Amino acid sequence: MGEDKSLLPFDTYTTLIEYQYKKFSKIFKKVYISTKENKFNFKTNLIFDSVSDVSSPMIALQSIFSYLDEEKVFIISVDTPLVLDITIDELINKSANYTVNIAQDTTKTHNLCGVYDIAIKPLIDDLIKKDIHKINYL
Repeated sequence: MGEDKSLLPFDTYTTLIEYQYKKFSKIFKKVYISTKENKFNFKTNLIFDSVSDVSSPMIALQSIFSYLDEEKVFIISVDTPLVLDITIDELINKSANYTVNIAQDTTKTHNLCGVYDIAIKPLIDDLIKKDIHKINYL
């Protein structure tokens, strides 16, 4: 596509990222956006990627776990605005016994829609050292 999807208009919002931020602010006490740079025109909580010259969801996860003092975090990519609240609730409620609990439908596994446990941080660090950036290795 070539465009930054997060900055595309969506629904009644100027950008898709603002829509997602407002949507998840109604569900969670704190919402953070993982990014390389502040390119947003609204007040938000940002977590900057620890490595700026590589685009990688694995680096984003590493940065998130380094920044937040949380045992589990819910992660979703910006380009999935139609995920239902009930799906998010189900992922969270069923995540207790798993280090990774991600959404899956009949055709696809959604690696960037799920709950991740801090217990996987050493694995994330190891995979990044080996230059492995695909989330499905978790």
